[in-house]
Amino acid sequence: MDTVRRAPGRGAESHEFNRPDNTAMPARKIDLTVTLKPQADIASVAKRLAASGLEVSDVFEAINVIHGRAAASLQSKLAKVQGVSDVSPTLGMGVGPPGADPS
Repeated sequence: MDTVRRAPGRGAESHEFNRPDNTAMPARKIDLTVTLKPQADIASVAKRLAASGLEVSDVFEAINVIHGRAAASLQSKLAKVQGVSDVSPTLGMGVGPPGADPS
């Protein structure tokens, strides 16, 4: 059985490990919700976020929010983009089947 080794210089939080053939695994991507500062130009901020590594999927101009996907390691970098107020992992939500316990 092949073993997985931690890549040299990588912290435990990285999620980037070497494979047996010594190639790095792709960075783990997460869904992110980006909240903009009041009066920020959402189109400009979306371009800056994309240039910083966010795969922009939705732009909600009415509520000053952008959704996208990026490597988990980029979250703090994206939070420093001009016009950004907050970057948080997107929380999943769903509705259960009819008759399910509402709790």
